[in-house]
Amino acid sequence: MTVQPDGWGLRRSKPATPPTLLASAALAIGMAVASPASASTRQASSPLPSGASLVAAAKKAMLAARSVHFDLSSSGAGVEEHISADAGTATGRQVLTSGNARATVLLTKRDAYFGGDAAGLAKFFGMPTADVKKVGAKWVDVTSGSAQYTSFEKNLVASSLPAAFLPTVKSVAVGRVTVSGRPDYRLTWVATVSGKLFHESLDLAGTGPALPVSQVGTSGKDEESTTFSRWGEAVHVTAPKQTIAFSVLTG
Repeated sequence: MTVQPDGWGLRRSKPATPPTLLASAALAIGMAVASPASASTRQASSPLPSGASLVAAAKKAMLAARSVHFDLSSSGAGVEEHISADAGTATGRQVLTSGNARATVLLTKRDAYFGGDAAGLAKFFGMPTADVKKVGAKWVDVTSGSAQYTSFEKNLVASSLPAAFLPTVKSVAVGRVTVSGRPDYRLTWVATVSGKLFHESLDLAGTGPALPVSQVGTSGKDEESTTFSRWGEAVHVTAPKQTIAFSVLTG
């Protein structure tokens, strides 16, 4: 069995395995784009910062916050998938769902754990039937220092998020939008991921630290949306009691 945490909810840094989570743009939170008249009035009153300066400010704010909750939903090829995640400095959790498949990943400073129903263990971790039966309702314990733990850690800590969600291309357009009555900045760009062109937009808070509010990416019928909240809140993860060592699995 190959544990496949790389890229879950982080497709901008590398292709996801299992297949990239590409989510519905319609799920972006309460987003009301400012009318052309009001937008032009604001633009006339103050110049827009550059895309590079906003990306740099967002990275600094994200790293300073040290934790966040985000919800990512995707659709493509008739498949809908969801991630609900809490990313902290050294702890984190992800709940993954797709149809009737469900799985959870927990990260503590000492170990990582993953579990789920039979469908979730097979879909998200590629677990063969024999190991699914062996695991049952237990959590699989992945020890710190192992390659598997390092892979989980990469995707479950807040310090990995700037590389996952911020644009790396040089051509980034900047505009203004209003989200729930609050003026924000919107970054838009085009990126190539696994040979596909993705049209991306990222809304950053226009007041206070330039933290991400929501992001949308589309490529043909593939769509992804992510919403961010609870920046800076502590992430507490408790190790489960009923576990089985990863090393005893046969796949």
